[in-house]
Amino acid sequence: MLEFVRDHARPLAYSVLVHLVIVVGLVLNVTRFSQPAAAPMKVVPVVQSSVVDMSEVNRQVKERAIAEQRERDRKAQVEKEKARQIEIKKKRDQELREAKLKADAEKKKEAELQVKAAREKAEADKKAEAERKRKQEQDRKAKLEAEKKAEELRKKKEAEELRRKQIEAKQRAEAEAQLREQMAAEEARNAAERSGLLAQYIALIGQKIERNWIRPPSAKPGLECVVQVTQIPGGQVVSVKVVRCNGDDAVIRSVEAAVYQASPLPDPADPSLFERRLQLIFRPED
Repeated sequence: MLEFVRDHARPLAYSVLVHLVIVVGLVLNVTRFSQPAAAPMKVVPVVQSSVVDMSEVNRQVKERAIAEQRERDRKAQVEKEKARQIEIKKKRDQELREAKLKADAEKKKEAELQVKAAREKAEADKKAEAERKRKQEQDRKAKLEAEKKAEELRKKKEAEELRRKQIEAKQRAEAEAQLREQMAAEEARNAAERSGLLAQYIALIGQKIERNWIRPPSAKPGLECVVQVTQIPGGQVVSVKVVRCNGDDAVIRSVEAAVYQASPLPDPADPSLFERRLQLIFRPED
């Protein structure tokens, strides 16, 4: 009730004032009709009044109060809406600021990433260029080394070819000289053979062997042995081998011993007749 009176103070005050005016008018009218008739009649302005319907007044007051309440509610709603719109705007502004900050941060991060990528690319390019130069220098050195080795190999081959040609020339000259010597020796030997010196040389060797031969009891008449003798200059015998003989082992051993006993063998009258390897036919009866 108190809240109703407080909220509708103005309409109630207005209603009370109207009722007071009506009550005062009625009191004045009653006083005027109760005075004595002797008094001279004065013309008094007639105040017309009407009966006020309190229910109508209350209704109007209530409607006015309701209208005012609606107006206050409307204003409160407007203020609330304004506050909501302000809050929405503040929230939107905050979101915009945060979005801007986020976008700025992303731009900054993107810029930093671009700078980092550019720096890494520059470093990679620098390393690649250094590696390219290093490989280029390595290839150049390898090429120079290969050319140097090829030149050394070429010179070595040329030197070897020159040595080979020199050796071949020397060998050819030595072979030619040896051939000439052999031909000369062969010619001298042939001449010595033709002169009978070879037969004389062989006969002297056979005679010396026979003088050093001790005839074993098993030796039979008609003994014949083919003997290979190896000697060195000076007639020293170094090896003896009976390759064929019609005697027994005792005879063969006696012949070999006789050759060793005959060392050194006689020298030929002509040095060209000397042979390191001789093949003799041993016939004691001859």
